[in-house]
Amino acid sequence: ELRRSIEQAHAAGLQIIGQQIEDPQAAAAMWVGGVDYIQGNMVQSAGSDMNFDFHDAVLWVSPTVALLAVLALAIVALLVLGLRLRSRNRALAALQRERITLTSERDQLRRTTERQGQLEHQLLQAKQAAEAAVLAKGEFLATMSHEIRTPLNGILPMLELIARGPLGEDQRQMLATASASSQQLLR
Repeated sequence: ELRRSIEQAHAAGLQIIGQQIEDPQAAAAMWVGGVDYIQGNMVQSAGSDMNFDFHDAVLWVSPTVALLAVLALAIVALLVLGLRLRSRNRALAALQRERITLTSERDQLRRTTERQGQLEHQLLQAKQAAEAAVLAKGEFLATMSHEIRTPLNGILPMLELIARGPLGEDQRQMLATASASSQQLLR
């Protein structure tokens, strides 16, 4: 209501002066409230009805009105502070929700990383088992090859000696089959 009165006075071409105030915060509140001057104690509006004429008239603000203005501004400041506090509380709640989400994602990432480590370990074990199987196969084939070739190195010369001697046609065919099969095993 005080602000409306000040605006009406300004609209009527009046200027407003408040009593001298020692407190800087109260003075600032009066300035914010629209008071043009803060000192003096005369009330005068411009007009010919007066004993004296001021070109730029001023309106005196009593200490009670000044106190009401300061209180009104304090209430407005408290309302603004309340709105800011509510906004900060909302932001804090959003940050807490985000923290919970991030914590959940971090825990999920840890579980995924642990699972990946387990899978890598299993893969490494499977690879080592496959490599061991390949080595065993190679050793087996080398051993079998040696076990087959060694006797064949003695059998082939004996078959050649038998082929030089007198044999029937059936015996020569069997000897040729045995020699060809032995040659195949040596390759």
